Amino acid sequence: MIGFMLKAMFGKAWDTIGTSLRIILYGLCEAIYLLISFTYSIFEKMAYGELLNNDTVLDMFSRVGILLGLIMSVRVAISF
Repeated sequence: MIGFMLKAMFGKAWDTIGTSLRIILYGLCEAIYLLISFTYSIFEKMAYGELLNNDTVLDMFSRVGILLGLIMSVRVAISF
């Protein structure tokens, strides 16, 4: 009802506003989809690249494991 009244009052101006809003939102959606596509291509390139070799990863995991073990040992000792 309100849309009909506004259309009757403003006529062609209402159509122009609606078309302008549609164009702006289309541009916004296009920018968002381009950003998603760009981000996907970055992740795809990272997935195929070798960032770290196996020895480095194993060394990092062992150090993190030792650190977590030490922290949990201190936490258990303090809680009792």
